[in-house]
Amino acid sequence: MQDFKDINQDTFTQKDLMMHLLHASQHTVTREEAKDNMENLNQKIDKVEQTLSLRIDKVEQTLSLRIDKVEHKIDRLQWFLLAGILALFFKDYIGSFIG
Repeated sequence: MQDFKDINQDTFTQKDLMMHLLHASQHTVTREEAKDNMENLNQKIDKVEQTLSLRIDKVEQTLSLRIDKVEHKIDRLQWFLLAGILALFFKDYIGSFIG
């Protein structure tokens, strides 16, 4: 469809006018349609936000559990290293006590 400015008004018929109005109306959105679309989009956004919030909470819980397990392993490793260092430091005393 031609642009309305490019049409020669001498040869512009009623049929051309109706086609132009039909074409223009197909691309026009009423306020009600726009409002409905915005409400639908807002509902979808809220739903996605809730879903993401739940997923983030689940990931945070999983990470918290893993961090607790790693901290427990590090604590055990620290005590093991301390016991090893003390054993090396007191090896002569321990050896004389045992033997």
